[in-house]
Amino acid sequence: GRHGRLVTVVAIGLVVMCWMGIEMVIGEKFEAVAIVLLFIQMASILGEYRLKWHVYLAYLNLGFAVADFDVDFVSPLCLGPWSHTRSFFLQLMMPFIFSIGAIVSRLVLLPFRPKTLSSIFAAGVKGFCVTLLIVYHTQCIKCFEVFSCTHFPDGKSYLDASPSVQCWATEHISMVVASVIYMPVLILFPVWNWWFVSKLLREGTLHDAASVKQWGFLHSMFE
Repeated sequence: GRHGRLVTVVAIGLVVMCWMGIEMVIGEKFEAVAIVLLFIQMASILGEYRLKWHVYLAYLNLGFAVADFDVDFVSPLCLGPWSHTRSFFLQLMMPFIFSIGAIVSRLVLLPFRPKTLSSIFAAGVKGFCVTLLIVYHTQCIKCFEVFSCTHFPDGKSYLDASPSVQCWATEHISMVVASVIYMPVLILFPVWNWWFVSKLLREGTLHDAASVKQWGFLHSMFE
């Protein structure tokens, strides 16, 4: 009903604001927050195992799930039709969405800071990298789970993550193609991270103020 839609909209808004806050905090080089988030995400992964969790731990696991940045955490079923396929593509688009958000923030919310094309581009790249760093494990799960299907005696197979999706039908093939295209990003991102930080270290600019402000989130929590 109307109240259900309102509650859903408010819940989605709160979760998105929480995610944006976490992304902005980590982007501003708060190492402690990044480390805490990493451990919360590890706890959330453990919470997904079907064990006999105590009821209070189950509630705690639900809270930890927010840190996964998984769009399925709040499914807007009250607002209209929602499917696993839509959730999948929205999840893969999250780094791009937050990158656009970072650019808009640079243009609108920070009106007194000098704006150049390079600074706007740098804000977008930073927003993308920070978000991908946060959601990396969730993106990996989403990409790999599209290849996990269960076969049935009638010859059909269905996606384990969403039994309503028939494997190798048009809907499933679109997700497989997207995963294959997206996987190089997931594979190359850690390689690029290592190469770029090593490059800054060799050049002696790793701890320069400008470098730390733009790229400190890539290495500061590991020092």
